[in-house]
Amino acid sequence: MKLIAEGLKLSAEGIGDMERAVSLAPNDIAVRVSRGAGLQPYARGLRPFDRAGADKLTAIAIGDFEFVVATSLPYWSKLSEHGRGELLGALADGWSSLGEPAKVNADLDRMSRELPGSAYARNAALRRADPSARVPLTCLGCH
Repeated sequence: MKLIAEGLKLSAEGIGDMERAVSLAPNDIAVRVSRGAGLQPYARGLRPFDRAGADKLTAIAIGDFEFVVATSLPYWSKLSEHGRGELLGALADGWSSLGEPAKVNADLDRMSRELPGSAYARNAALRRADPSARVPLTCLGCH
């Protein structure tokens, strides 16, 4: 029981640190990507135990990724395939976790359209054809 309590305390501290980072640098892409990339997998693991808490963290992560995409629009086409694919894949994954199929499909379609011939486009097409397919949309080529 002590180990669980310590884990919960450390998790809360980590999330608090991410919140403080964003409050200090709300327009810093590196801060927002880091928080989104940290919260999304944490929320995935939390979801079976605390759906509402996981949904809240997923929504924050989506907001971070949407901020990064919007901020990157002036040079979006110059971003690497990996950068664009990871952002769009993270958005699709997040919306999927929140049960928003129309938003998932919009991001999957964008992945297919903007990243033709890539692993991102292939996996997006597989997921679009079968929403229950267990194909990854992120961490393609980086792990």
